[in-house]
Amino acid sequence: METLTHNSAKPHFSRGTHEEVFQMLRRDVREIVRELEPRRKWESRLKAFLFPAIYLALWVTAMWFGKEYPAVYFACFLGLGLMLVIIFLSIIHDAVHGTIFENKRMNEL
Repeated sequence: METLTHNSAKPHFSRGTHEEVFQMLRRDVREIVRELEPRRKWESRLKAFLFPAIYLALWVTAMWFGKEYPAVYFACFLGLGLMLVIIFLSIIHDAVHGTIFENKRMNEL
């Protein structure tokens, strides 16, 4: 059974007799992350520029055609709401984890 030591600022769990399995698992996870990272960077950057562009295009379409076609107006604003959720769940999540840009300041922006 793992125990938590209370005298450290950061929680620390003793690994007990499973140290070898733990190290093997840690090594496997690091290797998988290293293999995925180049592809993930490209995908994150694509999303960071594409999703706001789609959002802006929906807004412009709503403003441009909204007076003449109320259905387009409402459809665009439905799309704006969905894009807002997608942007927050995807782009902001990636930025918080620092995966979009190498520069920490750019991710904060």
